[in-house]
Amino acid sequence: MKIVDYFVPPSLHTEPDTFNRARVLATSIVALTVIVLTALIVILLSGFPHQSNMLASGLILPAVGCFGLALIRLRNVGNYRFASMSTIVVLLAIMLGGISVSGGPQESPVLQLLIIPPLTAFFFGGRLLGRSIALITLLIVTLLILLQAFGFSFPQTVESLDKRNILSFVVTFLNLSVISVMAFIYEYTASIFKQERDVEHHKFVQLAKTDPLTGLANRRNFDAMLAERMAAYGPQN
Repeated sequence: MKIVDYFVPPSLHTEPDTFNRARVLATSIVALTVIVLTALIVILLSGFPHQSNMLASGLILPAVGCFGLALIRLRNVGNYRFASMSTIVVLLAIMLGGISVSGGPQESPVLQLLIIPPLTAFFFGGRLLGRSIALITLLIVTLLILLQAFGFSFPQTVESLDKRNILSFVVTFLNLSVISVMAFIYEYTASIFKQERDVEHHKFVQLAKTDPLTGLANRRNFDAMLAERMAAYGPQN
């Protein structure tokens, strides 16, 4: 986590909850950048039409730039809210763009990726932000479905069945990768937080049992140990 902690400024270290959320945010942004760039490379190497490659690059490369900007702002300004919200908005924009150019909500395999923005919102901002982003995502999907139901024609830039199958594979890869990375980050961060909490607990226990000047057992601890020894080794009947 030392590399990740580089992007978390000292101003966010004072509050443990904010510090750990910032750790999760920085790790998630780095992981998302690697995942989406990998997906773009797969698309570019899979023989998609030039138009599809241009659209994919036009969606993903600006998103990577926004992820980098979010990390810089987090590091230099300590603006956690900007970094988290911009990451969520960029993710939502990528997915809506992908849905809009691959046949709309009824045909596009990109639709299943819309679970990611609410998931990241729960990670970054807790229940309130998570519920808000989930509601916004649901409303947007409903709007897209209504548009298609009333005759709006979404462009289909991936006309070949073979290419659609490849796109479905890429989407499945993205979905599983993001969810797996988020789960790993959560478990790892929770483990680190538990270790830090246990260290603090042990420190406070020691402070309660010892004299701060000499480091020896204080009166209360001495009385407790004496009573314990007397009970264990007192006169035997």
